[in-house]
Amino acid sequence: MAGKLKRRKFLQQLALGSLTVPLLLESLTQSLVAQPKLEQQSIVWLFGQSSGINRAGIWNLPGFPDFLEKYFQTLSIDDLQTTALRKKGPQAPILILDGYFSKDPEAGYIKSLSQAIKQSRLVILLGNETAYAPEESSSWIHLEQDLLLPAQVPFIRLPGVPVSARHLLGTLNHLILFGLPQLDELRRPLMFFEKYICERCEYRSNFDVGDFVNYFGEKEGCLYLLGCKGPVTKNTCPVDRWNETGNWCVKAGSPCSGCSDPDYPNHAGLGFYGTLSGEATGTNSLLLRHAENITKGTVAVTAAGILLHALTKKSHSSVEIQKIHTYKGEDI
Repeated sequence: MAGKLKRRKFLQQLALGSLTVPLLLESLTQSLVAQPKLEQQSIVWLFGQSSGINRAGIWNLPGFPDFLEKYFQTLSIDDLQTTALRKKGPQAPILILDGYFSKDPEAGYIKSLSQAIKQSRLVILLGNETAYAPEESSSWIHLEQDLLLPAQVPFIRLPGVPVSARHLLGTLNHLILFGLPQLDELRRPLMFFEKYICERCEYRSNFDVGDFVNYFGEKEGCLYLLGCKGPVTKNTCPVDRWNETGNWCVKAGSPCSGCSDPDYPNHAGLGFYGTLSGEATGTNSLLLRHAENITKGTVAVTAAGILLHALTKKSHSSVEIQKIHTYKGEDI
């Protein structure tokens, strides 16, 4: 059980996918129950204006509604003006923010939201709607710049469309068992956002030898030419699958959309189906540098594929998709 594991073992089992959603849910329950009644960690889930996509999966998990009712305080942003954050003891609550929050003064909750953040131990920004700056920044609060940084409250981004249930439950487990997890430069937990999709994809060997799918429905294989963002997107989809089934986007024949990236779904003008350049993938490959010619049939794919393994060298440099406030190690 996760609650009985040392941190290193906990992280190893998370990486392997052996800590499933039911196990993480059970572990979190045991950890909360084990705390003295007056010191039990309070968790508040606060909803703004949201599509609800991040609740669609996890709220339907067996046992989660009862767990939510028992251990979470769930509030809409309209409730916040009349309802105080639940605090069970000296420990400040963990605040989960989900959705957009309007700048409209007539909404009347900006002060209440700012106060709630200041009263929190830590804030989790759940889903892309909350984790990254909204496109229409004049209409919506930029949570990081407007409220989080001035309040000096630590926060974690859990992006995704939707967020993986393992990401939320794994993060809450880590916070209660071990404290703040190690974060990347975008303040995403490294235990979920350390490796690129492409590194653990079942079609990575196809990518290495240049065996690409040229059109939808042609065959199973690497979807790089069809716009897959797996080479530049860090996430655990190949391990988590979805709802812990045997399937996920790429396995189902759809390119990775890079839904956990700051520039999703635009991707610097590429959109869902624009093909990444070899330079963008961080791969020094003749085949990928001339990928646009592959689709026109002007490159001998088979011959190039034989040489690809020798020519390919993975770069350690990251791809900058969107300018966003990043953090040095001492800031985390």
